[in-house]
Amino acid sequence: MEKVTPELLRKYQQGTCTMPEKVLVENWLAEGDTDSEVYPGSAEMASRQEKKIWSHIAGHMETTSSVRFFTSRNIWMTAACFVIVLSAAAWVLFSKQTITTEKVAQLKQSNTNYGEQKKMMLADNSVVRLNAGSALEYPASFSGKERIVKLVRGEAYFEIAKDSIRPFQVNILDASIKVLGTHFNVNLRGAYHHTIITLTEGKIAFTTADGNQYLLHPGQQIIYDTALRKVINIVPADTTIAMAWTEDKIIFRDTPMESALQQIELKYNTRFDIKDQQLKRIPLTAAFSSESLDQVLHMLELASGIHFNKKDNVIQVSK
Repeated sequence: MEKVTPELLRKYQQGTCTMPEKVLVENWLAEGDTDSEVYPGSAEMASRQEKKIWSHIAGHMETTSSVRFFTSRNIWMTAACFVIVLSAAAWVLFSKQTITTEKVAQLKQSNTNYGEQKKMMLADNSVVRLNAGSALEYPASFSGKERIVKLVRGEAYFEIAKDSIRPFQVNILDASIKVLGTHFNVNLRGAYHHTIITLTEGKIAFTTADGNQYLLHPGQQIIYDTALRKVINIVPADTTIAMAWTEDKIIFRDTPMESALQQIELKYNTRFDIKDQQLKRIPLTAAFSSESLDQVLHMLELASGIHFNKKDNVIQVSK
C-alpha cells in the first residue's frame, strides 16, 4: 500500500491530490499514524503540520458538504450508542406499558347478588363481609404506603388488620374513610340518599370531597348526604340494628316502609312496587331472622294494616 509522504501532504494542503491520494491521506490522519518519517523535524512541528491539515479538511467539508467525516471506529461507537439509547427507550416504554397493564390486571371486584352474602379476606388479612347487592373493588396485593379499596355499591362490614405503617382507606363516592385497625360498617343505601357509617371498634377519619374531616369513636354513626355531598350529623349508633344483617337478621325500629322493604328485597331476592307515596313513610318496628318471605309479609300486614299482592314476580303494596 502506498505510504503517506511529506510531498503527498503538501499536495493535499494545496488541493492538487488525486482522489485516491486524498482518501489515503484522510484515512491516515484518522488512524493517527503520524510519525517522524512523514513529519521530519521536531514533534512540535509535526503536531502543527497535522493540525493545519485537519483544519484544511474541516474547512473543505464545511464549504462543500453537510456530511460529517467518521472513522470506522467513530461509526461503530456511534452505532453502539444509538442501539443503547434505542434499547433504553424501548425498555422504558415497554416497562410503562407492562406496569400499567399489571396494575389494571391486579384490581379485582367482588360482587354479591340479592339474597346472597359473602365473607372474604384481603391480602393484608383484613376481613370484609359484603351484604346482598354489593360490590367491592380491591387489589390482589397491597403495595406502597396505603391499603386502598373502594365500596362501589351496597353495604359492607370491615374488620381491618392493624398496620401502623400503612393506613387502610375505603373510598366511597367522592369521600373516604381512613383507619389503622378497626371494625366498622358502611351502608350506601340509607334512606333519603344517606350513606351511614357505623363504628364498632377503634377510630376512623371520614373525609369529604372538600377536605373536611370528621373523627368517629366506637358507638358513633356518621350520616353523609350523597346528594348534597356533606355530613348531616354524627349521632350515637344502635349497633344492634346496624350489624343485624351480619347475623342474617333484619331489625326495624320506626324504620320508614320504603327503607324496610328495600332490606327485605335484598335478603329475600324479591321486588316491591309502592305506588302510594304515603305508604313509603309509614314507620315499621319488627325483627326477623329465619322466617320465610311469606311469613314476613303476613306479619307486616298484621302490624301495619297494609296489603301485599304478588304479581309477575313483583309484590304490589297497597292499603
